[in-house]
Amino acid sequence: MDGRLITLKRGDQCATCGTPIGSGRQAWWDHHKRTVTCVRCADDLRLTDSTAGASAEREFERRRLKDDYRADVDPDRQSTRSWDRGARGERALAELLDGLRPNGVVVLHDQRIPKSRTNIDHIAIAPSGIFVIDAKYYKGHVELRNKGGWLFRDHRLYVNGRDRTKLLENCPRQIAAVADAIRDVHLAISPLPILCFLDSTWTPFARGFKLNGVRILPPGAVRNALLEPGPLTSEQVKAAGRAIRYHLRPA
Repeated sequence: MDGRLITLKRGDQCATCGTPIGSGRQAWWDHHKRTVTCVRCADDLRLTDSTAGASAEREFERRRLKDDYRADVDPDRQSTRSWDRGARGERALAELLDGLRPNGVVVLHDQRIPKSRTNIDHIAIAPSGIFVIDAKYYKGHVELRNKGGWLFRDHRLYVNGRDRTKLLENCPRQIAAVADAIRDVHLAISPLPILCFLDSTWTPFARGFKLNGVRILPPGAVRNALLEPGPLTSEQVKAAGRAIRYHLRPA
């Protein structure tokens, strides 16, 4: 949200909830509107100000401009276009997730892991749990294959006939970052990783599958998982969202 945190010299009233704020208390001051917002409301408002796909879009533009200046590089090369597809995938999934806010779901987009260049596409906090969601914009059929035998199984993720199991590699790091962010909230649950494949094909009525602890789902199954009843109250959902928003920053 716009504004800066100040200490009030005289009492005022929160422009959002109407609660009186006494002199000497901290509040967010909006210079343009000339209003104050209490710290709690400001924290809630900041839960809606993240932008999906922003870091991927910046990387695409950076690579595209660099390619334009190099005569020996195809200006439409695959490695550059993949960042544009990634940004479009994140925005498409964000639209679905943002539509769940009226159902009490808190959603954060494109959050940076502290002391890292790695980002998390989406974090959704719902009564059903805390979900760390990676958007994947791939064409082709998504399936789980066993590349081993009956005794020694080796399950792998395949998309459009290609082994894409490496897409799961960032999940443990992302989960660890979110788990650390909510440590002080003292919830009796752990964050759950999800890979959501957009623009892919699935077996009819597919509900997805799990591999190495990661749920691999189509968009509809992600929506269903978030809307299931669960152990978190609305206050716990908001508290977890505030904690994550505090410890992580927009990428």
